[in-house]
Amino acid sequence: MNIVYPIRLESPAYAKDSTGVLYRMTEISEADLKKNITFVDNSETPQKTKGYDSSQHNDGKGTKITNLTSISNGVLMKECPRCTLSKDQNEFGDAGRTTDEYRDQSWCKPCRPLASRRK
Repeated sequence: MNIVYPIRLESPAYAKDSTGVLYRMTEISEADLKKNITFVDNSETPQKTKGYDSSQHNDGKGTKITNLTSISNGVLMKECPRCTLSKDQNEFGDAGRTTDEYRDQSWCKPCRPLASRRK
């Protein structure tokens, strides 16, 4: 999926960088991709976050981006809710999907074919 930065987070998130510094984020910019951070709650337990990119999808609101876990070596990482692995956001495919709004794929590429089998 082609993400247009910045990503505006739905609610402020805490981020812990590789030096252990904890700070509050309201958006993810391209400059943040130079950092290694993990999204955490206020007790520093890893936590997923979500938000909207700066594309024109959803009447200018942007594409909804979900299950964000970290930024690692310049790569935005997401967690697949099926296999629970944190993977490069590119492992979730290019095609967005529409539920009540245009959004990213939740399941990673290897897990997506299994979706039709769970019916």
